[in-house]
Amino acid sequence: WTFDIRAERPDFLTIAPTLFLARLVVQGSDRLAALFEGYPMENPEVDGQCRRYFLAVINASGQMVQAQRLTDPLLDVCAHPHPYGVAADAVGNLFIAFSPSASRHAPLVPARDTLIMSYSREGVFRWKRLNSGMRGGELAVARGLLYAEYTKVVLEASSGQPSFTLPSLLGRPVVSSSRLIPAPSAGNQELSGYEAGVLQQRWTTKLPSSWVFWSDQLRLATWQTSKGPRTVALTFALNANDDIETTHRHGLYAFDVQNGTEAFNCPLTLPSRTPPQLFEVANGSLGIMNGALDGEGNPGCDKCDPPLAGTAGAFFTLPTPGLSVAREPWVGTFGGAGHDHQEN
Repeated sequence: WTFDIRAERPDFLTIAPTLFLARLVVQGSDRLAALFEGYPMENPEVDGQCRRYFLAVINASGQMVQAQRLTDPLLDVCAHPHPYGVAADAVGNLFIAFSPSASRHAPLVPARDTLIMSYSREGVFRWKRLNSGMRGGELAVARGLLYAEYTKVVLEASSGQPSFTLPSLLGRPVVSSSRLIPAPSAGNQELSGYEAGVLQQRWTTKLPSSWVFWSDQLRLATWQTSKGPRTVALTFALNANDDIETTHRHGLYAFDVQNGTEAFNCPLTLPSRTPPQLFEVANGSLGIMNGALDGEGNPGCDKCDPPLAGTAGAFFTLPTPGLSVAREPWVGTFGGAGHDHQEN
């Protein structure tokens, strides 16, 4: 099938004659949410900074369930408002995080203030909330709570109201059925796990003396052990002691999500132009990207949109026997190895 928003809703063209896809989210096996954007009819020549947004819910046959224009004062300001984060929960409720852009041209850098809007799996409006001072970024949703990248505040997915506040920024976290783990901070040594759903710290783990986290990338995986499968959090570490001679400069670390103990670590050999900038877990292997540098030789902007635009990365596949995709609510930055943005 083919879905064409212009044919389905020609009236949208009277508001924004040029429409194109902004984000796509899986809401379930029979639903897709497609967010379209366009230049407004009344001032299309303002350097592309003015935008209008339209949401369409599409069923498994490519037929439109519902479509509507999204409106809010933040979206009317010609500051290139952009959906920096999207997510859908396990029952298909949709969450969209809009922010103005600090950069006038792509790759876009999110500015302060984030408008989060929520719709049902049928496209019915649920709620919206303006979060002043919150920089735009990715969203995660799990077990009835909403996690925005650049905040310490965990929100209720049912209303957008604050639920509790963590002592540090969430980053791009992972959430198992029992634990919330905020993303590690590159150069630091500690990682913490919280009870999923409440502000109760369950553990803090620390890397060995000369080791620090090499990257802020974090994913959940299932590790097959002699005592059965365990869910582990995977990330990368760097031996920061330059005075010792060792070939074990980098490592892949796994932590048990339940108690934070080190499940395993293994030496990792990668050309180290940059730390790992993205990685995904497959059954029996990891896919890793690094080395994406901009025109000046610096690591590309991985938190822009599109991320790492204008760079050329290097890709690696590493065999990891015993590791497989985890069946947990939020296994990584895009909500699953399928990059569907949906809570499992």
